[in-house]
Amino acid sequence: MDLQFLGRVYRTSALVWGFLTLWCLAYRPPADAASFSVGYLVGLASWKATELSVRALLQREQRPSSRWIAIAAGLKLVVLGVVLWGALRFPAANGLAVALGIFLIPAVMVLKAIGIQMNQAWTASEGDGGAPR
Repeated sequence: MDLQFLGRVYRTSALVWGFLTLWCLAYRPPADAASFSVGYLVGLASWKATELSVRALLQREQRPSSRWIAIAAGLKLVVLGVVLWGALRFPAANGLAVALGIFLIPAVMVLKAIGIQMNQAWTASEGDGGAPR
């Protein structure tokens, strides 16, 4: 996984978010679209924070201490928990839509990784008549 892969994941998840938000606005109450959007934004912030933490750890110059990375990771989980708790407590919010928004980016990431593996298996077997192994 490289930075180009992450960029493709962010772009694809933004497109999926846009389509699903439009679908929610057309067929569901507006609160569901808002809940899904809040979940997506929280999930995006969570993944971006994780990406920036890993980048900071991989840099040789000015590496942050492990204590700050652990504190940031703990705070990220607390924020995710508070958002889900608030979604379940707020009567107009749809907790399932918030959770789906949060898990949209990991779902896109997994599906893209599976697609890459399937493509590699398919192209590796082209000499065998095109059937995957």
